[in-house]
Amino acid sequence: SKLTPTLRRLGEKARRPGCRAMLSVGSDAEGRWLYQQLSQAPGERRIQAQIRIASPSAVEVLCFEAGE
Repeated sequence: SKLTPTLRRLGEKARRPGCRAMLSVGSDAEGRWLYQQLSQAPGERRIQAQIRIASPSAVEVLCFEAGE
């Protein structure tokens, strides 16, 4: 898929401490597929994600610094 490199990069960012992924998807199955793609990024930390049914589909990674 053309999205794979982008999803891998987002997955790496989502694995960082203080970060989480927000997935807006058209269906539960699409959300599971997107999460699977993010999870293929290198790293040990489990990706924290929130999935919501919405259109258009989007992936956003939010990171919060300690103390903010």
